[in-house]
Amino acid sequence: MESWYVLDESTGIPRPSGPFTLEQLQGMVSAGSLVPESRVAAVGSNDWIPASRDAVVAALFRTVPPRSPELVMPLPAGSAFGPSAYNFSNALAMGWASFKSRWGAWVLLGLVWFGITVALALPQNILSFLGEAASENGNPQGGAAMALGGACIGLVLQVFIGLPLFAGTIFAAGRMYDGDTQLSNLFAGFRQYGQSLASGLLLMVVSIACALVCYIPVLVFVLLGIAIGGGPAGGTGAAMVLGASLGVAAALAIFIVLAGTVLMRIICAPAIAIDPAFGRPGVLEAFRISWRQTAGLGFSMLGLMIVAGLILVASIFLLCVGYILVGVPVWLAVFGAMYLLVHRHRMTARPAGF
Repeated sequence: MESWYVLDESTGIPRPSGPFTLEQLQGMVSAGSLVPESRVAAVGSNDWIPASRDAVVAALFRTVPPRSPELVMPLPAGSAFGPSAYNFSNALAMGWASFKSRWGAWVLLGLVWFGITVALALPQNILSFLGEAASENGNPQGGAAMALGGACIGLVLQVFIGLPLFAGTIFAAGRMYDGDTQLSNLFAGFRQYGQSLASGLLLMVVSIACALVCYIPVLVFVLLGIAIGGGPAGGTGAAMVLGASLGVAAALAIFIVLAGTVLMRIICAPAIAIDPAFGRPGVLEAFRISWRQTAGLGFSMLGLMIVAGLILVASIFLLCVGYILVGVPVWLAVFGAMYLLVHRHRMTARPAGF
């Protein structure tokens, strides 16, 4: 099978990347990361030539339909930042502008996503309900078994379906800004199932580890409160409350630090792992790319997701339908803008040894 190297000149120091198959190059052309002026070299060749001069690669540019300018979402008017720059206000304004201009497409994407997530939770909810009913009817052991079975089924569904869906959701949201509104993008994680599942599992492991770290101060302060309040009668309760309060405050502070320095810097790795704009790198490579491209941006990204999350929560009070018509679409649009500006607009070709 023929393959090619691509010369990455985005950093000012040319570095070869690849080799890439013709299918991967087609994805890079579609994403705009490979242009006719990009220099390529077929495996076995010693010469770097413009992609437009390679007979096989040049044919890829003729098969990609030109993009309609009005379908490409620009940065907000008056922005002092370039198209590959990211900051909090640019991403938020870009997401809001896209939500207003493509409201129908965002709502449709959100409806499909919401429907699938509800379906994934349905078996666990049904078994939990049946378990409660069995317990109330004098069969606590059967009720506990049903509840446990429901939890296990829910976990399996969230891992083997939910994780690939998460990767596809980020990818689909980013593609919306290229004018690609196909709902099939939502299922891109299933087309690259191994990559999306493995990267999602790694992200889950890191998230669980961070959560466990946050529980440590709660436990420490509660135990300290018990030790301090063990003397005077009735003092233990007050000391425990104080210890728990301090523990929760410390846990929240640790969570913010971990979220801004770790989680937000790798949250898009599952989407990077399946995105043809990056040449569909391996799992660890996707995390390395995500980590490098988010240097210094973690807390800004966290703040952006908090604002989008607050809008999502507030939309529940808009006669409930606001969650579907406003909350979810805005959240997806902002997440897509963040992914686009932080990652996709910065990628021209995947450097070797990245």
